[in-house]
Amino acid sequence: MKLLLVVCVCVCFAHSLKLKQETIDKWTEMSHPHVENCVEKSGVDKALADSVYTNLDYPDDQQFKCYMDCMAKKFGVLDSNNKFDQEKISDSTAPLDRKIVDDCVKKAEQSLNTCEVGYVFGTCIILSVAEQQNL
Repeated sequence: MKLLLVVCVCVCFAHSLKLKQETIDKWTEMSHPHVENCVEKSGVDKALADSVYTNLDYPDDQQFKCYMDCMAKKFGVLDSNNKFDQEKISDSTAPLDRKIVDDCVKKAEQSLNTCEVGYVFGTCIILSVAEQQNL
C-alpha cells in the first residue's frame, strides 16, 4: 500500500512539472531556426516538436528521439560522432546549474542507440530545469 502511494505521488509530481513561461519563450526562440529541419530529418509529428517545452511528458518514440538528437546537434552541443563539446555546452547552458549539465551529460554518454544521446541530454536538461523551477 505504501509503495502504491509513493508511485502515485511520483507520477502526479512528474505530470505537474512545468517550465516558467519566460524559459519556454527563450528556448522556443533559440530552437526556432532549427525546428523545421529537424522535423523533416526525423519524421516526428510537428505538433509533438512544437510542444517540447510545454508538454513535459516525453514519448518513448524513435522519431521524437531523433528530433531531440538533431536539435542537440544543431545547437552544437553534440557532434556527429555523439561527443559533447564542453565549450559549446558551457556557452549555451551558462545560466544553468553546472551540476545539472554535468549529470545530464553523464546520463547521455551512457546511451549507445541511434538518437538516444541527444534525446537523453535534451530531456534531462528540460526536466531538471522544470524541477528547479517548481521547487
